[in-house]
Amino acid sequence: MNACMLQALDNSGSEDWPAGTYNLSITNPNLLDMKQTWGWKVTRAAADGTAFGTITLTNPVAPLSQIDIGAVAAGSSPENFYPTDITLDGRKCKLQQDR
Repeated sequence: MNACMLQALDNSGSEDWPAGTYNLSITNPNLLDMKQTWGWKVTRAAADGTAFGTITLTNPVAPLSQIDIGAVAAGSSPENFYPTDITLDGRKCKLQQDR
């Protein structure tokens, strides 16, 4: 099964995210592989459903702003492609379903 995943990574802090390259991981137990991505580059997908990659920001991201990324993901189930974990440079991101 393939599905489109769209993620908005919000800067909810009080300082800019500086331009540069950041490590990103997105986990969903249904994830088998990333077929195509935009806004980030996948370097590998692990057996536990974690995709690892990088985001390169050419401009800073101001507080209360966001960057949008996405992927066409191959998974074992069409039921749920919500990430169960996202980290950006090792820091856990708050997920939409956590709100």
